Amino acid sequence: MKRNFFLVLLPLLLCLGGTIGLERYDRQQLAQQRLDAIGRHLEAQSHQLQTILDQFVAQNRALAQDIGANPDLARDFVRVKASIAPLPQALSVVVAQRLQVVQVAPEQGNENLVGVDFGLHPEFMNSIKRAIDARNTVSNAPVQLLQNGRPGLIVYTPIFSTTTETGEPGFWGFISMAADLEELLTTTQLLDPSHEINLAIRNIRKDENGKVGQTIFGPENLFLSPHAKASIDLPDGRWELGAAPRLKQDYSSSRA
Repeated sequence: MKRNFFLVLLPLLLCLGGTIGLERYDRQQLAQQRLDAIGRHLEAQSHQLQTILDQFVAQNRALAQDIGANPDLARDFVRVKASIAPLPQALSVVVAQRLQVVQVAPEQGNENLVGVDFGLHPEFMNSIKRAIDARNTVSNAPVQLLQNGRPGLIVYTPIFSTTTETGEPGFWGFISMAADLEELLTTTQLLDPSHEINLAIRNIRKDENGKVGQTIFGPENLFLSPHAKASIDLPDGRWELGAAPRLKQDYSSSRA
């Protein structure tokens, strides 16, 4: 009797274990399929963000180069305003001589930036100094924007001009362009509520030898669990984007 009992029990346990294993595998597959779908969305929308940031950098550098060759252009409001015309996401473009703002466009909404001495704002000086030392464009995010107090992204490009007493290229000032970080992500549909995902962005800088840096946006712990990934390249490093489902997916009892 016992022998017959074990002959029945053993296959039953094997089948039960196999069924539990298959169910777990099926759950993992469904979760991965959902992450794959999120990953495709993340890749497409991050490409839009990359395009916008590339335009910020290109416009910044072009204006910095022009002013470096002819500093009188720094007070040409029409020219400065025209530099952000192709960039509807830009809140402002600022021209600073040394560390003091001499021009800002558009004027509306940015009145409190006119005449600002960034030497009195240490929250901006680290990035400005990095740009000057590297003689290259750098980004700063998240930073509290002076225009509206919201978290933002600022791109800085230093200006070096040969119109100095020695005739050697010297630091003249810098160009900066700012954008509202959340509005920028909304514009590129990375924060589209219909997709029901959580988004996080962290900064990885080249000058830190690839060390994971500050979380720019979203929950930092998102990177500790399974998530879809994308990357944004910047002149001074890159952003790593992560996305995961906002809600835990229910597993159908009938499917189990």
